[in-house]
Amino acid sequence: MVVWERRRRLQVAARLSGGPRGRWLLLAPDGERAELAPERAWLVERAPGAEEPSSRLEVATAIDALAGRWPVDLELLWSAALDEAASRGAGSAQAAGGGQAASPEVPAGRAPASAGFTLEELARLYLGQEAPPEALLALAAQLAREAIFFEAADGRLLPRSAERVETARREASAMEARSRRLSALAAWVESLRPALARRLEGEAPPPAPPDPAAPAWIHEERLCAEARDEARALALWALHGEARTPSSELVEASGLEGPDEALELFEAAGILDQDVNETFERHELPRARSPQAVEEARRLLEERPGAALPRARAEAVGAAVLAIDSAETREVDDAVSFWREGERLWLGVHIAAPALTVPAGGALDQEAMRRGETFYFPEGVVPMFPEELVDGWLSLSETEARPAVSVYLRFDAERGELLDQELEVALLRLTARLTYEEADLAIAGAAGFPGGAPADGRPAAGARFRTLLGELRAFTERLEEGRAAAGAHRFDRSEVEVRVRDGRILVEPLYDTPARRLVAEAMVWGNHGFAGFLARARVPAPFRTSRKGEGARVSVEPGPHEVLALNPYIQATSPLRRFGDLVAQRQLIALARDASLPYDELAMGELIGHIERGMSEVRHALQTRQRYWLLRYLELHRGESFEGQAGETGGCTLPALGGLEGRLTAPARGRIRVQVAHVRPRRQSLRLKPLGAVAEEGPSGESVSPGQPASSAKNTSSGEVASSGKTPAAGEADQRPAL
Repeated sequence: MVVWERRRRLQVAARLSGGPRGRWLLLAPDGERAELAPERAWLVERAPGAEEPSSRLEVATAIDALAGRWPVDLELLWSAALDEAASRGAGSAQAAGGGQAASPEVPAGRAPASAGFTLEELARLYLGQEAPPEALLALAAQLAREAIFFEAADGRLLPRSAERVETARREASAMEARSRRLSALAAWVESLRPALARRLEGEAPPPAPPDPAAPAWIHEERLCAEARDEARALALWALHGEARTPSSELVEASGLEGPDEALELFEAAGILDQDVNETFERHELPRARSPQAVEEARRLLEERPGAALPRARAEAVGAAVLAIDSAETREVDDAVSFWREGERLWLGVHIAAPALTVPAGGALDQEAMRRGETFYFPEGVVPMFPEELVDGWLSLSETEARPAVSVYLRFDAERGELLDQELEVALLRLTARLTYEEADLAIAGAAGFPGGAPADGRPAAGARFRTLLGELRAFTERLEEGRAAAGAHRFDRSEVEVRVRDGRILVEPLYDTPARRLVAEAMVWGNHGFAGFLARARVPAPFRTSRKGEGARVSVEPGPHEVLALNPYIQATSPLRRFGDLVAQRQLIALARDASLPYDELAMGELIGHIERGMSEVRHALQTRQRYWLLRYLELHRGESFEGQAGETGGCTLPALGGLEGRLTAPARGRIRVQVAHVRPRRQSLRLKPLGAVAEEGPSGESVSPGQPASSAKNTSSGEVASSGKTPAAGEADQRPAL
């Protein structure tokens, strides 16, 4: 055993064999290893009755045995050392002719040779005689364990003052209490694990329909009673992730690997609400609205800015203006019109104009910028703007004319060539709102198309919609084919809609229908038209460019969008739900009115950087949340089988679940049937058990939806690369990449 000093404390450790460059390699009772120059050792002695210890436990056991064989009352020794030091100091002072005794303690710096005691001197002071080596070791072990009364400096032990001993005692007491709390916390965490084990074994309760905007609650009464503050710190870590990581000491005591495991454990034990939406805390997304934003929304609803605008051209020429969306969509932010003038075809793309209502720099604008976009979670929607504005004056409507920004694109009817375009800011009233299903029936010419009369008594126009939509779909198909011939890329992939409604997780495939393709192509050309006005006028805006094989980038300068085969291009068709589109619309309105621009090039560049960083964070959060609910779906359908596509590296994707990926428990290739072997939604972990190859394919080899036989499956691929951003239900995220 070796005794030496480090950081003004005595240390005792076992000397191990070997050591670099003539130094000794030491093993302390806490498991820490250290190197020591031999000349720095105070004492080197074999512990009696023990083999050379080589593990942390053996070192601790050997030191405990030493202390037990030669117990020392350290407080009594400290008191005697103070008296002895005072006596020495008085004698030195008298010898020097001084009258006041020197302080027995040297608080800092290097101690003089006469200050303090050697280990041998302290042992002699206590025993009254020379101490054997094992007693010296025992004394050193106790001084190392309870470093309250003495501190080490330059080979000597200095007794501390009474004030410092009292302070050290308080600190030691606090550390002991902390240690007890950490032990209680560790035991409490272990007591929660059976609840998690039951859930992982398939005993998970059905999910509740959570409110995505509700705050995440920590059930304080269920926290560890003996270490409530520490337990709450772990719960905050579970919710906030790495941004609220507690001390390493606390993490080590809990035995938790990370915030995902903490979230999983606390949710299973009821410390946190089940299926709590942690993405707000982890990604610092705003939930509530400020009082200033609420008041501004109320005032704008009363003032109704833009109510005095002229009526839209589409209405003047008698064209039907149709909004085609999901039945549940609340943010009605785009519509289309289409009519013929001789050998010319006009396509109108009409966009709700929140930029006319919401002033730049106001409370609502600041909140929209912080959010970046509407949050479309499977369990519900948290809109970028307040619901009362979205449901009211900001959205396009059948019942009254509301502000809109429109681009009218004039095409050659025979060649499908874009000839001209016009920009308009006006009041627009929808002729009708149609669902995708209704529009698809009309395009197919199905009988019984529901084209009822609007609320104001205008004549029903179902037959006209059927003809109009058929012609519009044929025309947009020509436009789409023209872009494809020019090199536009087409994305074909499986996508699903995930919703949590009334305690059920609904996973439904998104079919790429004619109505969806019609709307998507119209919005692509609308964005191209808006970008053209901005580019020709050299107005800085968030233009989007791309090269094939690379992601889209945003810049104040226009450029080619090779993936779409259009130049220039911008996203401006969803200003109710994307802040970048709102910014683009403000520039468009200023251009149309020949007014000063809201953003110069410098301000636009700063906004683009903010928008892109925010969008990346939001998209990651939404993707993580959707994957969580897909894994929860599998957790509740453990016994069912799904069709998968096995890869070469042990992975497997599930087409019917939007290409959800998992790992296989055994090697497999190609199309196979799989079953859940192990799933942990909070850990984003999925393992799948192969059941065998798929014996039969459905028509054209389509993927099979959950519970759907192969013979009735449909193709769930999506062919568009950009769209108006709507999916089959209110509040779903874009079904296509943001180009």
